[in-house]
Amino acid sequence: MMSSASWLSVEQAPHVAEKIGTRQRGRYYTDTEHKPMSSDIQNMTDLRETVRREYHRFLSALPELLTTHPQKWVIYRDGAVQGVFQDEDSAFRAAVDRFGVRGGFVVAPIRPVEATPVTAGVMYSAP
Repeated sequence: MMSSASWLSVEQAPHVAEKIGTRQRGRYYTDTEHKPMSSDIQNMTDLRETVRREYHRFLSALPELLTTHPQKWVIYRDGAVQGVFQDEDSAFRAAVDRFGVRGGFVVAPIRPVEATPVTAGVMYSAP
């Protein structure tokens, strides 16, 4: 049994949240009085920046990865491939098991990046 101040991550139990608590900043809290602390928000900002950096490193490594692991999914962290998988689900589960939900990793397919055509109307229309 969970205490009233414990929480479940979105990935762990989104279906339970309706029954036991409220959602606050990506977490389901079992106690409506418990709110994210400023350190939680700062940690999320740091995590977002870490993932952004890893994604840019991944994009830089993509041309080589296309020759070594085409059509696979990888876990990319610390500037290197940490695992190669057949599908996204396997890669994501392995990444969470190995690094945790706040592990600062990227799970991505090894496929050529294709430009998305965008019309001027989409680019310059008013919001």
